[in-house]
Amino acid sequence: MKLSDKIRSRLLKPVISLYSRFAGSRKETAVLLSGTAKSKPVALVWAFGISELERDAKLQDMKDHLDAFHTVVVVCDSNAFSNLLQMGFRVEAVPSHEEQQSHFCDLPWSTYLSRRISRIRNNWAPDFEFTLAKDPDEFVESCKSRQLTTSNNITMTEDLEYLEDYAS
Repeated sequence: MKLSDKIRSRLLKPVISLYSRFAGSRKETAVLLSGTAKSKPVALVWAFGISELERDAKLQDMKDHLDAFHTVVVVCDSNAFSNLLQMGFRVEAVPSHEEQQSHFCDLPWSTYLSRRISRIRNNWAPDFEFTLAKDPDEFVESCKSRQLTTSNNITMTEDLEYLEDYAS
């Protein structure tokens, strides 16, 4: 049985409200904007590996469903997120593959990204997570063992071994 968008949206709000009453204990350590937000439902939307136009269109289509949440955080790999702010979403951005290539340093990107994603999850303590394209694990995996070329045309490969002890 397929439900219409309006019926699905009306059913989703009470379910989220009920769930958030039982799941609120996880938010005690979350760094949210206010104490009252810790008991309200939070959603993370992973928008990795998708163009800004396609991302914005998908989020606009999901807007009715996402309005059921008190806080919606879109995590993207693009610095072009003004449309997301205009739609009323919170935004977290991580470096895209192109930015990683142009800002190559001796820090392994996959280690940085996995830590950053972990911090985002810990800080927002989401009740629900949605994925628009690549999920976080796929995005981090695609950054492992990538050959990056510096501006001097020197090809370098990331070596994760020397930072493994510090990954937490």
